Amino acid sequence: MRILKNYIAGDWVASFSDQSIDVVNPALQEVRAKVPYGPETKKDVAMATESAANAFKEWRTVPVMKRVQVLPLPWPNFHLVDGKIVSLEIYMGKVNMP
Repeated sequence: MRILKNYIAGDWVASFSDQSIDVVNPALQEVRAKVPYGPETKKDVAMATESAANAFKEWRTVPVMKRVQVLPLPWPNFHLVDGKIVSLEIYMGKVNMP
């Protein structure tokens, strides 16, 4: 099973860490994904934080009506169900499926 990447600065980026842990669906006890784990992920967080801080400098000047235009489905683990955006959390047993 592949290790999920981090979404940083508009790109899916592999972690600095070569370690991973399983993401388990608590309802079915099935492994749904693997995510980066370990001390090297501090570098991932630092890179994401720096990128977000830089992006915010421009983003805060964007009018609200422009900002909402980017909301529909920017990530592959989000889906439309009855006109509502739902996430992978539904499949992880955290949210009841509509």
